[in-house]
Amino acid sequence: TEHAIAFVKNGAAGEFVIFSGKPTGITTGLVPFGVVTNGHDIVKSISGEPSSNGQLVKPVDIRRAIRSE
Repeated sequence: TEHAIAFVKNGAAGEFVIFSGKPTGITTGLVPFGVVTNGHDIVKSISGEPSSNGQLVKPVDIRRAIRSE
């Protein structure tokens, strides 16, 4: 599923991953719990930010996430 969201096992409190495409490769240590249903343009914008070793160079402040049923 494109833009899957997963918690990071043994990560810092609230640390999670948003896949910019379909998850591929090794995903050990991740616990998937949802998908982005709105705001795909924002995910694509974030994925265009500079990164090193698969992590963003500068943190992204996510101020709101809404759970939908």
